[in-house]
Amino acid sequence: CEVDMELFEKIHSYPDIDYLNMHIWPYNWGWASKDSILEKLPYSIDETEKYIESHIQIAEKLNKPLVLEEFGYPRDGFLFDRRGTVEARDRYFGFIAERVKKSSAVGGALAGANFWGWGGFADTLSGRFDWRSGDPYSGDPAQEPQGLYSVFASDTTTLEVIKRFGRTSF
Repeated sequence: CEVDMELFEKIHSYPDIDYLNMHIWPYNWGWASKDSILEKLPYSIDETEKYIESHIQIAEKLNKPLVLEEFGYPRDGFLFDRRGTVEARDRYFGFIAERVKKSSAVGGALAGANFWGWGGFADTLSGRFDWRSGDPYSGDPAQEPQGLYSVFASDTTTLEVIKRFGRTSF
C-alpha cells in the first residue's frame, strides 16, 4: 500500500494498530539511478518530502504517530563495499534526521526513523554481491546486492550523522 494512500489509511485506521509506518527507497523506486546517485539526490529529497507529507496527513487525520520504519540510500557511484564514498547518503540521512527533528520540535506526527541497515564489520570486498550461506551478514536482504544499503563501522561520516541526530531522530 506504499502508493495507495486510501489503502494505507484503511489499514492503519483499525483501533488495534497504534501507529503508522512507511518505507522510503529512492533508488528502488526510480528516484535515483545507478549512474546518478549524487546527481539525483535533490530530486530524491524532493520526492521523499512529498511522500512523507502525504503520510503525515493521514497520521494526523487518524491521530496516530508515524514512523519511517525503513529508509536507505546507496553509496556514491553505486559501490557496495566499504571503499565507496557516502556523500550522497550522508546528505540524505541528514535530510531525514532534520525532517524528524522538525516534526518532533512541534509535536508532529512523524515520530522516528530507522535507517537500513547496519553492516558493521562485514566484508563485501569479495567481488560478488549475492549472499550465500556462511557469508557475513551485511544488513541487506539475501536477494539484494550485499552492501547496497549497508552502513559499515568504517563509515565515520554516516555514523556522525546518526550520532548527531540519534537522540531526536532515529
